[in-house]
Amino acid sequence: MIPAVCNQQSTSDDDTPVASGTFIAVGTTSAQDEPVVMKSSNGESWTDVSAAAISASAVAMLQGIATDGSRWVAVGVDSNDLTTPVIITSDNAGTSWTARTPDPATNAFLFAVCWTGSMFIAVGTNGGSDPIVMTSPDGATWTQRTYAPATNVRPHCVAGISGLAVAGGWTSTNTPRIMSSTDDGLSWTQRTASPTSQRQLNGAAISAIPRAVIVALPTTGNTTSIQSSSDGTTWSTETGDPTTDVDLYGICHNETLFIAVGTDHALQIDPKVMTSPDGDTWTARTPDPVSGGAGGINLLGVAHGSNGFVVAVGRDQGFNDPFIMSSPDGIDWTERIPSPSTGVILNAVAGAA
Repeated sequence: MIPAVCNQQSTSDDDTPVASGTFIAVGTTSAQDEPVVMKSSNGESWTDVSAAAISASAVAMLQGIATDGSRWVAVGVDSNDLTTPVIITSDNAGTSWTARTPDPATNAFLFAVCWTGSMFIAVGTNGGSDPIVMTSPDGATWTQRTYAPATNVRPHCVAGISGLAVAGGWTSTNTPRIMSSTDDGLSWTQRTASPTSQRQLNGAAISAIPRAVIVALPTTGNTTSIQSSSDGTTWSTETGDPTTDVDLYGICHNETLFIAVGTDHALQIDPKVMTSPDGDTWTARTPDPVSGGAGGINLLGVAHGSNGFVVAVGRDQGFNDPFIMSSPDGIDWTERIPSPSTGVILNAVAGAA
């Protein structure tokens, strides 16, 4: 999916337009009773296409989104009961959506979804403390899989490439849990997180090398929490920038850099961005704006399109207003205007070239 020239916004060194990709951001209303979907053909200008999602699933709270480049898959939960999982798909970049039947179709709250190159994987919980994982080769037909461990794990993030998928979450006592799969999410093995306690694992990304990185927020102390692995099996603690006072919620790899986003730990008002070429060495970047002021800015999701272009999304501290910013490279950022600009929140974003 390559945007037409009229939709391109970035430029190369010789001022030649460079495509930035198509992006779809998802979330819910401030009342958390309807789905919210915003679309952009360049990462800069955004259009509200929520009506189509409401037609597919009127009371959905959308938590995650992924794409294989042509089909977009959004996941979440029914806001009426918080136990009926929701999966909707679009084959025209958000113009229309179709409701799909999850497996299981009840007692599940889906938080995240990814595309491995051959399989969609969605993860969540049974509405309590036990994990739910399901896979689909096409986003339409889903099959529940067995997670390891099968109890007391709350998966909140998943990422995958060919031959490796990783998922992260935590237990009822905030013990971090990492699981990996080498068969497209069909079977899973528990791995040892680093550190092994008081972390909620929120975001995962894998580069083509491969290098897997999972980011988190600390539930005790305020040390910036980043873990990386070269094989999905053995994990090590990495040093963030800054090393303290950052809660990380989302991460992506734009083919050049890992980009992690979040908010400050102490007050939960200032957006945070850091990048790394390898998952080991991290550098703080300057978001736009630098501070969320009294309303606060919590960055919850980040995704790349084409040519390294990146979009980050989130919400204010009061769950009233959405937030979007974009970057041509993950380093220099510019705030964008969501549509609508108030009364909704954004939880996740996905991009396609």
